[in-house]
Amino acid sequence: MSNTYVYTLVIPNSAQQAGEQRQRRAVAASNALSGSTPAVESVGSQPGERTLRGQYRGALAKKMGRELAELSSAGDVETVPIYTDTADGLRGYYALEEFGVGNVDPRFGEAVAFDGRITKKGTSQTHWRATQTNPGEVVNPLGNDLTAEVGVPAAATKVRWLDESAGKVEPATILETRSGEFGDVDVVDATASSFEDPTLIFELDYAEEGKTDPTAWDDRGVAKLSDEDVLQWARVFDTGHEFEGSLVVDNGLIRLQLDETSAGLSEAHWDGAAWSDAALGPNPDGWTLFDADLRRCGTDRVEARCEFVDDAGSFYTLNATVARGADAVRWTRPENATKPTPTSLKDYLVPTASAIAMDAGATDVLVARDEVAT
Repeated sequence: MSNTYVYTLVIPNSAQQAGEQRQRRAVAASNALSGSTPAVESVGSQPGERTLRGQYRGALAKKMGRELAELSSAGDVETVPIYTDTADGLRGYYALEEFGVGNVDPRFGEAVAFDGRITKKGTSQTHWRATQTNPGEVVNPLGNDLTAEVGVPAAATKVRWLDESAGKVEPATILETRSGEFGDVDVVDATASSFEDPTLIFELDYAEEGKTDPTAWDDRGVAKLSDEDVLQWARVFDTGHEFEGSLVVDNGLIRLQLDETSAGLSEAHWDGAAWSDAALGPNPDGWTLFDADLRRCGTDRVEARCEFVDDAGSFYTLNATVARGADAVRWTRPENATKPTPTSLKDYLVPTASAIAMDAGATDVLVARDEVAT
């Protein structure tokens, strides 16, 4: 029996052991303590439509069920890879309908059942993985670099720019490769293409998806991994998620923690072997994080709106963006902002901030292979 993977979420078979969990950390930091082999059934209403049902069991069953429910209704994710450990199992790109999730027995929370529909949209043989772009300048009070960075997993192959209106392609030049916790990312510049609003197309193994994507986490007030290497943080796919702990945004290169209570704002960078705390700048006016709202939970980028307050009771809001392949947080002014960014707040954030003042407008999609001319 094999595990089933829904993007970065694992639906384990009933025989999964702790050693297998540690082995899967590089893919998904292994969600599960135990689970039942999911049942997959065809339904007749639409071509390629199936039901996916099963159970999560164990102390983290409720967390895992909520992750699956949020992913199935995520507004910023169109399709996800679903695959198994075996080549003859379920494999392809699917759209998820909202999953029903609930306790098997209302008296206990350690067995959670899920049931939902999945619709096949294609496979790696019928579609390219792709990132659409729509580059445009943004107001970054901490820099003016106009590079429209787009990150693509270094594990991807056949990477090219596509003009979707004409179906034409051209090579994509890699600016640099950055090494993250679970994989390397190649960075390209969308404005370097001769096409207007180009789309980056590529091939990527199902098992490689998600390794270098930005992730929003609910840290639930606990360490990311237990002593047994079981993932305790919850992945967040819903901007309306009710947090048990703090919001953490992580793309494998940078980790931004937004704690509205005691810790406030903190950042860490991946140094090739471990996470190292990043030093923020001087803060004589006592700027602290007052409020943080998650605004986007895409596979391409995660965005949060952050409201700061200083010792004098003055408030100021900035948007934080962590994109795939970014090596620093990009802080930008909201479109409706009327006041300039306070100098003392800029001094506090600038040592670890991105200087990029261009938004690539990246959105992960699928592109049918027959739409690409050669």
